[in-house]
Amino acid sequence: MTPTPPTAQLNGNTDLSSPGHAARLIVLGSGSRGNASLLNVNGTTVLIDAGLSPRRVHRTCQAAGLPLPAHILLTHPDTDHLYRTWSTFANRGEVTLHLHSCHVESAVRLGFDQSCMQPFTVESHVGPVQASVILGSHDDQGTCVFRLQAGDTSLGWATDIGRFTDAMHTHLCGVDVLAIESNYDRGMQEQSDRPWFLKERIMGGAGHLSNRQT
Repeated sequence: MTPTPPTAQLNGNTDLSSPGHAARLIVLGSGSRGNASLLNVNGTTVLIDAGLSPRRVHRTCQAAGLPLPAHILLTHPDTDHLYRTWSTFANRGEVTLHLHSCHVESAVRLGFDQSCMQPFTVESHVGPVQASVILGSHDDQGTCVFRLQAGDTSLGWATDIGRFTDAMHTHLCGVDVLAIESNYDRGMQEQSDRPWFLKERIMGGAGHLSNRQT
């Protein structure tokens, strides 16, 4: 793969292959109804966030000819990023949950046993993928911004971040593919009939990035 800086198209299928490494990224969903993406590297499937039902993810894997996920790499434990019924598969040892150490308690409340977790703070080996991590601002617990390395190919992952910082710029600079979430139009948000506390949560620097910021 020739290094270029595209943005991964949501709900698309992106080829991330590099010499000696076959890799595919399939974004299954992004939004309040559920966030999940499949990253397959050399035959091992990693689920980046698990905000969709296991049935739906498994159906997509079968249709795409991919093995079922062996790993879940979690940005943060909001329920639109971590569907509760994945705990059944994780607790049976069918999938390993990789999550920041500050998110462990929330995952336990969703029914995940600590025995199925591999907590991290700065970096983690997620099957064939090396994940480097910084914690971004989002609500009370923050969200993980990932730089993922699969062979010679790097993937940047930044969703649900309240503000984009110099540290994130350094962390993600030079990746081959960048997936970054744009969440709202500020003018439309201000003029909407949503309660002010919700507008403040979204726009206040610990919620999401606007279209303009992105």
